[in-house]
Amino acid sequence: MSEISLKIEENVSLKNLTAFRIGGPARYFVKAENLEDIENAFKFADENSLKIFVLGSGSNLLVSDDGFDGLVISPEIKGIEKIEENNDEVKLKIGSGENWDEMVAYTVNEGLWGMENLSYIPGKVGGVPMQNVGAYGTEAKNIVESVFVYDVVEKKTKTFQNEECEFGYRESRFNKREKKRYVILYVIFKLKKTGIPNMKYLDVENYFKEHGVTNPSLKDMREAIVWIRKNKLPDPAKVGNAGSFFKNLILNEQELEELFENVKKNTNEKVVSELIEIRNKLFSPSGIKIPTAFLVDKVCGLKGFQMGGVKIHNTQALVLVNESGKATAEEILSLAGHVMREVYKKTGIKIYPEPELVGFTDEELGKYLTMG
Repeated sequence: MSEISLKIEENVSLKNLTAFRIGGPARYFVKAENLEDIENAFKFADENSLKIFVLGSGSNLLVSDDGFDGLVISPEIKGIEKIEENNDEVKLKIGSGENWDEMVAYTVNEGLWGMENLSYIPGKVGGVPMQNVGAYGTEAKNIVESVFVYDVVEKKTKTFQNEECEFGYRESRFNKREKKRYVILYVIFKLKKTGIPNMKYLDVENYFKEHGVTNPSLKDMREAIVWIRKNKLPDPAKVGNAGSFFKNLILNEQELEELFENVKKNTNEKVVSELIEIRNKLFSPSGIKIPTAFLVDKVCGLKGFQMGGVKIHNTQALVLVNESGKATAEEILSLAGHVMREVYKKTGIKIYPEPELVGFTDEELGKYLTMG
């Protein structure tokens, strides 16, 4: 063992550190509360030729039943600091280990606009720019000014400005082009002192119609989003799940035309009409956004479908739940693969998992998630 001054534990179960409540042990595990801890953890891994996985909140993750044969680092960097303010904006520097929804609640209580539509999303602050987290018309890229990181390759800290983060749909340079190269330490958010409520999404619009509110306040917006999410999505504290298991689709015109043709062949006029309505409502600059849940539910009829101890949620077709409380990662992948193949068979569209899959071999993933 290394002489590094760091509390490194062995054979730590990851099951209860993930929202799915699934997964085997980490060979080594360490909580890192500051930059020095991060540096020492990587030094320990180098000295012992260990693979490394950086664990956030475990909310967007599926860990193999065999666990992770290496060092799992859990960054616990805390702190919130107001670093700049003018008449219009406030910049906050927040530690990557802070609970995300607690930070949203804090900014709303401070009267700062920008985070409110991202209320009640599980996870830590570091995962927000990592995945370019988005919901109800807002994405991380709209509020992140810069990201302060530790560069694993060059062994030094760096700062990336918003445009350098390469934000895309549920992705950034941190989880795509340079995945595993950086550990996020702090994030600087730029928030507004005044704002216009973002009610573009139908669920949000309907909520305020039902409550007779035409000009919601900042706190009204947070209350609405929390209520919608609580009533639409299963609570990981009650039933294990990683939120949306499949990414939504961004299609070009040709892909959309092929989708329409396949849906016409395999469903009915009502489903086709609903798809046309969705297409007209959800156009985005990067392409045409089609909710994968629509394909899983309306086209394939899989909402509520169960295999073993795993089920597609009754009200949200993108969410796979650990229905039995004893489900295995193998069962999750089996159901995910079944869904992917059914969607492809009936639509010609390939869908992809959103959570990070940790500890699996390429052969295992190929076995469960191929289209064949």
